[in-house]
Amino acid sequence: MPSPARSLRNAVYVGLGLALFWVLAGWGIFEQGPYAMGVNYAVFTLGVALFFSVHAGERTLTKTRLQWLVPILLIALSFLLHENPFIKMVNVLVLVPLIACYRIAVSTTNFEKLTWDRAWIEQVLRRSLGAIGQIGDAIEAIVQSIIPYETEYTRTVRKVVLGLGIFAVLASIIFLPLLISADPAFEKMMQTIVDYVFDTISIEWLARTLSFIALTIALVAMAASWNRREELRNGSSRMSIDDIVSGVVLGGILLLYVLFLQTQAQSLWVTHLPTEFRQTEELVKSGFWQLFVLSVINVGLFFVYYRRTHPLVQRLLVVFTIASLLLLFSAAKRMGMYVWFYGFSYEKFFASYTVLFALLLFGYLLWCLLQPKSQDIVKVLVYGFIWLYALVTILPTEQLIFRANTWLVMRPGSRIDLAELQMLSADVYGLVLREHEQHPQKYWEGWLIEQQRITSEKQWYEWNVQDMKLRSMGL
Repeated sequence: MPSPARSLRNAVYVGLGLALFWVLAGWGIFEQGPYAMGVNYAVFTLGVALFFSVHAGERTLTKTRLQWLVPILLIALSFLLHENPFIKMVNVLVLVPLIACYRIAVSTTNFEKLTWDRAWIEQVLRRSLGAIGQIGDAIEAIVQSIIPYETEYTRTVRKVVLGLGIFAVLASIIFLPLLISADPAFEKMMQTIVDYVFDTISIEWLARTLSFIALTIALVAMAASWNRREELRNGSSRMSIDDIVSGVVLGGILLLYVLFLQTQAQSLWVTHLPTEFRQTEELVKSGFWQLFVLSVINVGLFFVYYRRTHPLVQRLLVVFTIASLLLLFSAAKRMGMYVWFYGFSYEKFFASYTVLFALLLFGYLLWCLLQPKSQDIVKVLVYGFIWLYALVTILPTEQLIFRANTWLVMRPGSRIDLAELQMLSADVYGLVLREHEQHPQKYWEGWLIEQQRITSEKQWYEWNVQDMKLRSMGL
């Protein structure tokens, strides 16, 4: 394994290369949005994973690393496979906390023996936010890698650069504002200088340069915090909860739950949806939000009561979970009817995927209650969410939506309007073209032209598989 100093120096060089790659190949998102994410973001995501491994001096893949790394690789692959702008924007939000958890996990020396309790969650939060406190050290590491302290000359250069930086900050914050307000002639002179500088230097390239510097510093700071080798002790054993109090509380909640199910039986176990769209939307969406709230409540109840109360209270928790599953099956049925009559959309697809995840979640929680030994629930929940999300990113979501709607629209009583599918991206270009040739519709003509325009404006490093297909068709 290379020395820490050499690993840090290598990581700085990789970080500089990644930042330079992003400002050159990833800048298109400020003009085209997520449509500019393709080969460039797939390579950048993989490069970030490599960057942290270089900093940590890792040369082998362990089971723990693969459990985190494979979902990251799948998400990176999704940038290349699909055009889907919604998934791409969500990926940007998911990747940072996912990579943070990945690096903190693999750098915790006793990670395999840890139970994911409050102490582990606090460590993840502490070290994730700890990257902010590493910014100063990151700047110093970058400067040392570029201008090492080996000679009097390099030390002088470093001091000059540092002095210029301090001067620029003080001048822009204190001296220039005061001098400009004190003399209009000086203000006019400074404005002339500023105009000359901005006429000479491109604003865009100035922004790219600042972004390059900021991204390099951020990457090194995150590595310094997230890659730090650390051993963690699990928190003290959980305190037991009074059996009588917990039994009364959980029993009371269960009673309210059963009463709710009884009073809502007619709307929960519906066999037909209302003709009025707003009534249908309210019926289905209310069930979905009930599902969401109940999922949160159930997870919270498990954290509070699991293996901490009398066996009788644990049996109440089993009944509570079964009641939750009944409501969940009802919500799943209504969501299925909603799709059957009104077709698929982004919202319905991911709501259905959420229902599937919640079904697996409740099934797992019920299984945990029936096991003689305590289970690491948080670990399974986190891994389950990460892997299911990573898998959905590589699914041809928009093609599934389009194929389902074009099939469902042919059934009697369908209320689907195919014109609403214009929200989809070029992932369904070939399907739309075939549909338009068979059943010409004016709204598809504009959609096809717009997708051609979007792909024609992309640089080669912004392409994905769909762009390559469109260009192979001569578009």
